[in-house]
Amino acid sequence: MTYRGESGRYTPDFHDLMVGGATYRINEDWRDNDGFTLSRATLEAGYQVGFMLSRDMDEGVTTWATTKSEEALESLIWACAQRFKGIVDYVGFWRDDDGLFHVDPSVHFDTLQGALIGGSNFGQLTVWDWANMDEVKVPSKGVN
Repeated sequence: MTYRGESGRYTPDFHDLMVGGATYRINEDWRDNDGFTLSRATLEAGYQVGFMLSRDMDEGVTTWATTKSEEALESLIWACAQRFKGIVDYVGFWRDDDGLFHVDPSVHFDTLQGALIGGSNFGQLTVWDWANMDEVKVPSKGVN
């Protein structure tokens, strides 16, 4: 397994940690089936939605991994990307009010309606709006 990139293995930087989150695109290496790199997602529109497998949701799991350790965060991001590459195109993290980092795979939607439906289906409380750089609450009653 390789983790190649222009500057080597990606590490969440100080800015990512200070703003409380970041999203990274999984770039699969066509020369090496196990290889991939991560690059910061620079989306200007659309919506990001945390992805959960239905079997995990059935067990009440709402996030892929959590940690309070900045040192462990990098390893969890890479492990999440390894687990979900080929299934989703993005992984990322966010920090909650208690200082706990949540690491999740995610999917991108072009429309708010699609994102809210996806968010509801994946058991998410919010989706990320790239244009406004803010979260949007997923209605608790579902989306039509």
